[in-house]
Order: sequence, then C-alpha cells, then structure tokens
Amino acid sequence: MTSTVTSLTTQALSSHTYDYLTTTVGLAVIGALAVLLLVRELAPIFRRGSVSREMRALDLALTPLLIVFTIIVIARFMELLK
Repeated sequence: MTSTVTSLTTQALSSHTYDYLTTTVGLAVIGALAVLLLVRELAPIFRRGSVSREMRALDLALTPLLIVFTIIVIARFMELLK
C-alpha cells in the first residue's frame, strides 16, 4: 500500500503545475482552518463552557494547519515581491 500511495502522490505532483498545486492545497487548508476555528469558537457555547478532550484534540489539529497557512502566506508574499 505504501508504494501505491507514493506512486500516486508522485504522479499527482508531477502532472500539475506549481501554481495549480499551491492554489488547491492552499484553498483546502484555508477551508479546513476556517471550519476548525469556527468549531473551536462555537464549541463552548454548546458545551456550556466546559473544556474537554475534544477541545484539546481540536487544538492539536489546528496547530499544523496554522503552520501550513503561515507558510502559504509567506510563499505567496515572496512570489509577489519577485
């Protein structure tokens, strides 16, 4: 299975342009980040303010998305400066 995933990933990355890949991945990350941040903000309202394991798990999911979002913004900004 690992070799199948690797070959599919390699094929997908080589078949599209850099601009297409960064745009689609960027939109997916921004969409997921927006949804998770919305859930993070609305969860205390529906849970009556209690902090649970789900909130900590949500924070763990948000961290890599925030890092990827920052990298995307910096890369796009640097592309504009060229």
